[in-house]
Amino acid sequence: MNATATPPSNKPNITAPEQTQQPPKRHVKSYVHRGSRSPITPSQQKALLELAPKWSIAYKPQPFDFNRAFGRQAPLILEIGFGMGETTEKIALAQPE
Repeated sequence: MNATATPPSNKPNITAPEQTQQPPKRHVKSYVHRGSRSPITPSQQKALLELAPKWSIAYKPQPFDFNRAFGRQAPLILEIGFGMGETTEKIALAQPE
């Protein structure tokens, strides 16, 4: 029996390209007002007009003096993006001083 060897190929040994792992696509959250709803309801407008003078602090382009604004010196917790206020309420109840 005579076995013949397969002659070497001139073509390079090409394997499938390595698949690069890409991070999964994330859903984009947009906080832009959409749809036909007005940005503020009549009830919200009324509450804003009636309650803002008592409960809001006007913006001024200067550093804010919390001690002066609240009439006392105390540790400061500043929560940004309070949503419906659940976390703010928990903080206030846990630290009433």
